[in-house]
Amino acid sequence: MPIDEQILGDGLLAWNLSNPRRRNAVAPDDLAFIARRAPALGDQVVVLRGAGGGPFCSGFDLAHLDADERPDRPLMRATAAMERSPALFIAQVADYAIGAGVELCAACDFVCANEAAFFAIPAGKLGVLYHRAGLARLARRFSRRALRSMILLGRREPAHTLAAEGALDHLAPAGALDDDVRTMAEALLAVPAAVRRHTAAWLRGDDGEATAPDAWADLRGRLYAARRHGAPATLPGP
Repeated sequence: MPIDEQILGDGLLAWNLSNPRRRNAVAPDDLAFIARRAPALGDQVVVLRGAGGGPFCSGFDLAHLDADERPDRPLMRATAAMERSPALFIAQVADYAIGAGVELCAACDFVCANEAAFFAIPAGKLGVLYHRAGLARLARRFSRRALRSMILLGRREPAHTLAAEGALDHLAPAGALDDDVRTMAEALLAVPAAVRRHTAAWLRGDDGEATAPDAWADLRGRLYAARRHGAPATLPGP
């Protein structure tokens, strides 16, 4: 079943990875949904999570390896679409994120996990040379130490270790992940949309129109003007 999109509230969506028989592994249809849907979003906040409170993602669904296309290509299209989207993404990692699931986390703006979670990338063990764009994306989120451990040594990295290195934005105690992510999403939605959108674009490394110096200065001026006149700073981007 492709990703199930659920409305959680005003401006708040959930994308539920729904493949329980394969521990929420992602298939080409899931990645195609992300590549198609992410650019069509507006200023929403999207929570990417495993369906039904299950694990986040066990990687690419190996049942689809017989497809005509290598699995990293639909993954590359999906993650690139997320990073170009005006929406913000929160990865809600229950239990584990493996392989493609880790890269989906790296494409998100925030990564939250429960204390028992672990992250793993078995590419090296499988004899797979990871694609360069994916490595660059992973290196923006995880330390080089963690990537050497996961990719070259095939080790599981506990969430608490990654949180200590700054790779995770929140580590939730048992039973609190859903509520903690909801609280984070609501805090993001309280930030003016233009501020969210442009700050996220810069942090993602976007060097396009949204982060161009002139457009940035113009938006700052309009937001300050709105504040001086007592209006809420919710102006659209230039």
